[in-house]
Amino acid sequence: MGWKISLSVILIIAWLSVGNAVAQQPNIEAAKKEGRVVVYGAQVPQAMKPLHAAFEKKYGISVEYWRGSSTGVSERALTEWRAGKPGFDVVEGNRGVQLIMRDDGLFDDLATAKWTGKITMPDPTRHTTTAQFLWNLKEFKGDKWLDLVKALANQRPLLVESLAPVTTTIIKGEAPVGITYIKYVKQYKGPVGYVLMDKYLSDPNYMSLSAKAANPNAAKLYLEFITSAEGQKLVAEEGEFVLYPGVLPPIKDAEKVAPNMIFMENPSEEEFKKLMTGTFREIFFKR
Repeated sequence: MGWKISLSVILIIAWLSVGNAVAQQPNIEAAKKEGRVVVYGAQVPQAMKPLHAAFEKKYGISVEYWRGSSTGVSERALTEWRAGKPGFDVVEGNRGVQLIMRDDGLFDDLATAKWTGKITMPDPTRHTTTAQFLWNLKEFKGDKWLDLVKALANQRPLLVESLAPVTTTIIKGEAPVGITYIKYVKQYKGPVGYVLMDKYLSDPNYMSLSAKAANPNAAKLYLEFITSAEGQKLVAEEGEFVLYPGVLPPIKDAEKVAPNMIFMENPSEEEFKKLMTGTFREIFFKR
């Protein structure tokens, strides 16, 4: 069982959660005795800093946070798990996307010659979230979604490792437009904005408790805090669209984004493999 905390990302390795344990009230005294909670996540450290500072101040329990791309978080956590030595108490990772792109019109516009060599995006053969996003373009283009992917590849996009580097690439002037999260408009300082769309592809974000957590009580308390009104407001302050009623991120026109979110479908493990090592590799690297 996972705890749903926002509408931008979703946990990749949900099988690491532990039954109904997170539904139990956390033992605060036991958590304080453990003294720390280890979290692996895909959120950038500066976005998690206010939340962790508030948690540490309130309970006197330190948060040890390791950040990687969603794929990196999944790979590290799963490798440790299979080795029987999980180093995390809580794990968070993403599979969904809220993107700096417009509706059907801009998708077609991005295929025109004026955008050739001027688009940046994560490499869909290495980044699962982007592979999922491209597969879900059927929400916009129906059966012609693959034609749009091919047109995008023909624009010779600057491919980066994950979603965060897209924003820095734009700030550095290496590309004027990119595919990434709306929240980075808040999290990164620089001349960046986003285009309002009729639809936004998104997924809920979950955090789950490790079945072999070294600090289970501190982990439960951490999960309880992050899903409380106090925690959700802190999460939203960093640009996330959260599920707590009436709470929006401090991003211009956020109230216009929230009602237009569409939950993405998740490819099966076999479909992911086919997309990333087959379909998208052939499309993006055929030259």
